[in-house]
Amino acid sequence: MYIESTTGSFFDERKAVDAAAYLLQRAGGEMYYIHLLKLLYLADREALLSFQRPITFDRFVFMKNGPVLSNVYRIINEDYERSPVWSSHITDSEGYRVSLRQAIDVDDLSLSDAELALLDRVFDRFGSWDRFELCEYTHTLPEWIDPQGSMIPFSYRHLLERS
Repeated sequence: MYIESTTGSFFDERKAVDAAAYLLQRAGGEMYYIHLLKLLYLADREALLSFQRPITFDRFVFMKNGPVLSNVYRIINEDYERSPVWSSHITDSEGYRVSLRQAIDVDDLSLSDAELALLDRVFDRFGSWDRFELCEYTHTLPEWIDPQGSMIPFSYRHLLERS
């Protein structure tokens, strides 16, 4: 499903789910959802900087714990059951965790080899970090603006101009 974003692009839910599932599989099948949100943001950020386009085409927002992908955040926190693509592959677990329903076959994913390699680089660098350390790290990125307890959308251009 594609959802129009305020950035003028379209959120690719299939790619977001595939990227999330791939990262979850690399993590052993389960992780804290805030950790997954940060890894997905860092992957989209790196893709934008490297390929001049993100993986998911989601809308970026600043929140208290750092930047996240807004549609993925909404699905995890509010619309999990209303997203059949997400809920067919990923499930809520107890204690703010998400997990894979079953192992994935990488050949069945909608991700390119370059996107998979980028996800591997992001996971290799940040996958073992504590989730709160990762939140703090995202506060050091050049694009970061403290939303003062609110949620502030920001554009791909904002990220590119500050990085």
